[in-house]
Amino acid sequence: MRSGIHQYISYVRDKEEIEVDGVSFKVSAHLMNDELEVVRTLPYCHALFEAYSAKGKQKITAENIEDSEYKSYFEREKEWFNEAAWYERSLRDTVVDFDNQYDLLKQDVYEGIEPVYHDEDFGTDGMKRLKKVHQQVVVLQLDRSNLKNIDNILGNDTKEGLCHVLVNDGKIKSWVKVDYDEVI
Repeated sequence: MRSGIHQYISYVRDKEEIEVDGVSFKVSAHLMNDELEVVRTLPYCHALFEAYSAKGKQKITAENIEDSEYKSYFEREKEWFNEAAWYERSLRDTVVDFDNQYDLLKQDVYEGIEPVYHDEDFGTDGMKRLKKVHQQVVVLQLDRSNLKNIDNILGNDTKEGLCHVLVNDGKIKSWVKVDYDEVI
């Protein structure tokens, strides 16, 4: 994750350390949150688990994702979501009219991916739908919001993460069970 004055900050789970620009710092136990509980409650995680379950041979949940064939895919999706969350947090207090501009950005993303998301050819293949939506979102121009004018900050990872933000916002409810009647 990029942040203010530092280039990269990452959390190394197995060592319980935060790495800032290559320097490691031990995380105090009282600062740790229960990641499993966070994953259990986020709608975008449920939508991903539903897609993994529909594609795979077992029901995927927060409890068994770490032992599944979808672990690395889920880790990448979480990174994209976190990139979008970082984007929102880092700009919220520095951009005039941020909330309106961020809403315009999300609307632009949704309208750009909507034809792919609602493509009936995917049926209930949520994994294929999600992959095609990600392919679509990275080529979008996203010109509606003034946030596009901030150089080198709206990268592909952020765009892909915004798809998960749309799930958390309830704009996208499922990658598997799509309501084709909701198409405008």
